[in-house]
Amino acid sequence: MIGFMQDIRDSVGYEIGLSSWITITREMIEGFARLTGNAPLGEPPAQRNGPQVAQGQLILSLLPRMLLGELTRPGEDETPISYGFDRVRFVTPVTEGAQVRGRFALMRCEETAPGTTRLHWQVTVEIRGSRTPALVADWITMRLPRSELPRLLSAA
Repeated sequence: MIGFMQDIRDSVGYEIGLSSWITITREMIEGFARLTGNAPLGEPPAQRNGPQVAQGQLILSLLPRMLLGELTRPGEDETPISYGFDRVRFVTPVTEGAQVRGRFALMRCEETAPGTTRLHWQVTVEIRGSRTPALVADWITMRLPRSELPRLLSAA
């Protein structure tokens, strides 16, 4: 794990680590399908045989858990937010029961305002036992002072 501002600039250009493995369960796939209206394989669960294929967006939605859960933690006075993606590619389908983990390399770090930092990540989500990743992405996150959150929310 990296400490935040004191080490972050020294980490640019390097892989900062791996998250723990996360098992993709049928409950996760079906819960995500209910939430988004995006049923896996387009069939009702009772009509499916064999393992389900997870939606690519489900795997993508695990990135904050992977990054914030293990690799970087915000300070007491910071709020982490997802700023968006420059590129996302779903390379290999992930099936129910598979395990995935995130590999994160910090590619750029910019101070956009006092106390606000924009971080550019190169992300690879690996599937245990597979030579090809589940997804690759260029993800942008921000760290901003908690005091800025009300201003951002009122501007939305």
